[in-house]
Amino acid sequence: MNKTANSFRLFLCTFSGEDNFIIKKCSLSIQIIFASIGVFVIAVFIGCFISAYEFFHSLFQSNSFISIPIGITWAMLVTNMYLLLLYTVSPALLPTKNNRNEKKNEFFTTSMFFRISFMSLLAIIIAQPLNVLFFNNSIGTSLKKHIQEEKIKMITIADSLLIKNEVTLFQDFNNQVKLSCNNYEIDKIQTNLSIIEAKINSDKVFINQSKKKLSELTKLDNKVWLNNKEDISKNRLLNELSVLTEEEISSDENFLTEVEKVQISNQFLLKEFVKYKKNLKDAINKKIEIYNKLDYLLSQSNFYIKRIQLILFENPFSWITTIVVCLLFLLPIYVKYKVRDKTGFYDQKIDLEKRIVLDEYSKFKMNYSKLLQRNIVKYNYKSLDELKDLLSKLSIVNKKNFKIIEKHIKEEYKEEVVSKYEYWADNPFRTINKFDHKNLAKEEDFLKTIYPEKV
Repeated sequence: MNKTANSFRLFLCTFSGEDNFIIKKCSLSIQIIFASIGVFVIAVFIGCFISAYEFFHSLFQSNSFISIPIGITWAMLVTNMYLLLLYTVSPALLPTKNNRNEKKNEFFTTSMFFRISFMSLLAIIIAQPLNVLFFNNSIGTSLKKHIQEEKIKMITIADSLLIKNEVTLFQDFNNQVKLSCNNYEIDKIQTNLSIIEAKINSDKVFINQSKKKLSELTKLDNKVWLNNKEDISKNRLLNELSVLTEEEISSDENFLTEVEKVQISNQFLLKEFVKYKKNLKDAINKKIEIYNKLDYLLSQSNFYIKRIQLILFENPFSWITTIVVCLLFLLPIYVKYKVRDKTGFYDQKIDLEKRIVLDEYSKFKMNYSKLLQRNIVKYNYKSLDELKDLLSKLSIVNKKNFKIIEKHIKEEYKEEVVSKYEYWADNPFRTINKFDHKNLAKEEDFLKTIYPEKV
């Protein structure tokens, strides 16, 4: 049982962002601290997966084959960044000037502030799909009002352009009537066109009223907080706009049936009237087509961002969820920082890292010395080759001088062990300057050197 518990504890320590080899050698209390950090990291992974899965599941219309791989990828990405951040929370272990002067590592530094800010922002983003998952049912009424408002705005914008076209077509046809007919015929034709004129006038009234009410509604929407009176006023405006919109949609559908009854007897204008009526029906059909497309688009959209906004605005429990997720991200960072106050772990880690650095530096010096010696041998070989001809000439001219110079050259070019010069006393950490201690003679010896005794 104890073996299983130890194995599971060390498995959790794997996710703490530290070396299991060192953690195994520490006390049980330190192992439990790192295991708890590992539990938080696993919780971060699970939370990130659920958050990403819910978001993309909603975005891709409940397609799990896309949502699951993306959720796993996002969770792994965030968790790896989180583990990297946890690793950087460790104190500077290798000797530096600050360590040598025993300066204390503070938690709230500029670097730590930006790292914690980044993780907090990430935690807030990850918390929002979880809020939608938990509190979506609490905003049903508000979401319906928002969809209704969006529909009214879109219909008003689309209709304003099409109704201008209706008015233009009607005015153009009226001008043709006035130019082509006498007063009696004009009165008769306008009587026949009264249905069309009434429709166009009602459309103009709809645009004017809806724009005015939308302007008032926009002013209320721009306010962050609404009092009871303003909230009642907003609901009233929404209801009035909804009634106007439904009446306009119903009016357009009914008009297509009624416009077929409109006829004129003037043969000269019959062709123009048929053309005008066709253009007018096309404009009305275009409006109805826009209504249908708009209903389809609104039914297909889940208004995910608006859901998040409404939940945060209306449900105080969503802020609790957000704070809990932020704590889930930030608490292990603080716990990891406080581990440095515990003895055992970082003492062993300092010894291990020092040994690794010193071993690698020793290998570097050895390789450096070998490389330098090889280069010196190559240089000596090249130089001796160049001196060979000159020495041969000298041997012919003066054997005695040749032997003296040859011996001197061999002494100069003999192989020597070359070592890297080290300026610092504690290489490779370079925190202590080297001090060249010299044994100075006494003052009496110095005076004897200047004024030697007479023998």
